[in-house]
Amino acid sequence: MEAACLARQRAEQGSRSAARYSALIPEGGTPPYRGIVALHGNGENARKALDGWRTAVDEGWLLAAVQSSQIVHSEGYIWDDTEVALREIQEQHAALAADYALSADHLIIAGFSMGGYTAMQAALSGTIPAQGFMLLGPGGPEPDGPDDLGSWLPLIEQLRGRGAPLRGYLMAGQEDDLTPPETQQRLADFLTEAGIPCGFETIPGVAHAYPLDFRPIIARALDFIGLPLDASRDPGSAREVAG
Repeated sequence: MEAACLARQRAEQGSRSAARYSALIPEGGTPPYRGIVALHGNGENARKALDGWRTAVDEGWLLAAVQSSQIVHSEGYIWDDTEVALREIQEQHAALAADYALSADHLIIAGFSMGGYTAMQAALSGTIPAQGFMLLGPGGPEPDGPDDLGSWLPLIEQLRGRGAPLRGYLMAGQEDDLTPPETQQRLADFLTEAGIPCGFETIPGVAHAYPLDFRPIIARALDFIGLPLDASRDPGSAREVAG
């Protein structure tokens, strides 16, 4: 029965409108908001992304999680169709920007696993006007050699053609066997050599998952990108909304 329902859901995807976003709005924050658009990993959902990156909300950032329409089970979605994924990210960012005033100079796209790979595609292609990207264990095609890394060059050329500055930060769990730190280090070095400054950090004791104490890591990532957290702000609460 579950398999039949899933097949029907998949068949209906093409005819239904894409899901919008879920967001955490910092209480006491004032627009225009500094924004982080987060993408869940394959097999996960927007709730998982909000939980994973929510520490940024304590520092006054608006956090919006985009949920893919590509369903694999009742609570799991994937980003495997890149064309669909980028279109939905663009549409949901536009919906977010229509609902809330966002700072044009403070927009980050973040992602975990395949969501991280997709977030980098969105940043390089200009799918949304992000100034930086934060990737935790980005998945997708593994950059094991020059040819694989070179597959990013067309998007890098697009970025150069737009003349848009972009910086990034990659984070890898030290115990991550799915996206090993060595693989992520090569990608960070490649991007830096291609003119996209990219920091890199290995997280001790973490496998392919969100770290328990993510706040200082996110702080270092944002500082490298050039959009640091507000150290003077007291951690606050947030209200959740759905687009």
